[in-house]
Amino acid sequence: MQYHWLQNVKKAMELELQEICLLAQLAERLPTANMRMQIIEKIAEEAIEANTWNCIYACFDSSHVPGHGCYNQESTQEKK
Repeated sequence: MQYHWLQNVKKAMELELQEICLLAQLAERLPTANMRMQIIEKIAEEAIEANTWNCIYACFDSSHVPGHGCYNQESTQEKK
């Protein structure tokens, strides 16, 4: 049962990444910087969601390497 759930998590991550690709292609074609900025902001939101799914997947995947995957996103942002 966990395997099925984990596959759904992976699929959700893949969908987020596909959405990011499509949004990036759209941004390349937009005529104004303002329009591109709106799409780039949406890409940033989608990247956070993709990262969340990736962290969940990494935490439960049996091939997870210790020290990689799950982490506190706030502590990562504080380092910047």
